[in-house]
Formats: sequence, C-alpha cells, structure tokens
Amino acid sequence: MIVVACLLDREAFPWQASWYASKVREHLGDRVDDRFRLWYIDHGLHGDSGTEEEHPTRSVPYIGALHEALIQLAAWVELGKAPAIATTHEIVDGQVIVPDTAAERGGVQPVAKLTAHTRSRAEVAPGDAVLLRLTAESPARAGEIVSVEWDLDGDGKFDDVDIIQPADRIDRTRTVRFAEPGTYFVTARITAQGQGDAASLWARVENLARVRVVVR
Repeated sequence: MIVVACLLDREAFPWQASWYASKVREHLGDRVDDRFRLWYIDHGLHGDSGTEEEHPTRSVPYIGALHEALIQLAAWVELGKAPAIATTHEIVDGQVIVPDTAAERGGVQPVAKLTAHTRSRAEVAPGDAVLLRLTAESPARAGEIVSVEWDLDGDGKFDDVDIIQPADRIDRTRTVRFAEPGTYFVTARITAQGQGDAASLWARVENLARVRVVVR
C-alpha cells in the first residue's frame, strides 16, 4: 500500500496519515517497509479535480504523485521492485514537519529552495538588480526534474519558463528588477516526472519555492 497525503490539506489533517501509518507499523512490525509507504506532498491541498490550482503560486495538485504511486505500486506488487522510501517526518504540536533536503525527506516530490541575495527576504530600492537562486533536487527513485517555471513579478502567473535537460538536481539563477515600491512574492515551480520524460502528461510531481522582495 502507498498512501499519498498533503501537507496543506484542510479537509483531512496531515497528521491523520501519520497516525494511520503508526497503526500499520503496529500491525506489521518489522515487515512494514515491505508492505507500506506514506508519501507527503508539500503545498498540496485535498482536492484532485485538475492539474491547476486556484492559487498556483501557493499550492500544487497531488494528482501527479497519485499517478506515480500507482506506477510504483504496480511494479512493487508485480515485479518486486521496491518504491521510493516513505517521507521522513515528525509531528510537532499537531503539525507535520519534514526535512529540508530531498535525501533526508524521501517520498517522490522534488524539494526546492529559492533565495534573493542568498536570503528568503530581500530589501532593495526601485530598479535595483535582485539575484535569485533556485536549487532543487529529486529524492531517490523519484524520477528527474523536467520543468522550471517562474512567476517573477508576483502576479500569480507562471509566464516565464527555463529550458532544462531532465536532471536529479538543478541550480538556476535569475536577475530581476522592480520599478515600483511594494512587496513582491517571486515563485518558482518545479516539476519532476517519474521516468524523466518532459513530454509526458502523467506522473508530474510539482513543488514550489517562494521568496519575498520588498522594494522601498
């Protein structure tokens, strides 16, 4: 069994999946890793009605992870090929906390970090150049990153795309400027695909990274 749960789920709280996993572990004991996985999806909501979210710079669909779960589950049952490891996590005051790196986190979702001038928040004057750096990595047995999209002006639309070769890890930089004072949230959306196939519409697992730029 592979359970896919979302860390921004409003209808079924994320900790409930961890509780369920604990009951499976109680039942299976040392055999749990031979029979069960729990994959958490960061920035994922509850619904699976489509591939585009209402607020795409704040949340991602989980349907691609569900595709990948079905593919890996079939290979597990039919071929004996173990799927990607379960998502490492802990419960703190009812919140599910996951590690910052793909190697530590596991699961099938790529992990991304975006900085502006090496920080999560930058303050600049109008017209100043802002150096953005995006790093992202896929966990083991989770395919390759095939897409990088940007919302560089904070308008909620990913209208800038990087052309990349599929890879386990990427490191990209961009320079942006803002003419008017204000607070801008720059967002990068990365997508991994289980077979590293950029053209495939299936098993596309997304994640987001955001940074705040304050122009004074």
